[in-house]
Amino acid sequence: MVLMVLENRRFWMQSQYYFRGSYGKSAEQILRNNMGLQTTQPESVTKELNEIYHLIDIKRLDDAKRKIEKMRLSIGNDPDLVRSSALIKRKEITGK
Repeated sequence: MVLMVLENRRFWMQSQYYFRGSYGKSAEQILRNNMGLQTTQPESVTKELNEIYHLIDIKRLDDAKRKIEKMRLSIGNDPDLVRSSALIKRKEITGK
């Protein structure tokens, strides 16, 4: 497979070696793992998620839960929201 990539208004070709191991992965996984993209989320979503993780770190779990539910209404059941909910549940169970 050869991929044409547009970068800085110039096209270049990427060989199939670069994409080895990408079969069966989601487009997001390929963009992150194979092409080095930091995130596929809008900056505003990333900022909100960081705020949720911060609230969890400082043990303001009820505030974090409210933010998670608010975000679910706009972005759905995103894996990061599932992960943050699991962190909250773990902190509630372990008390740590």
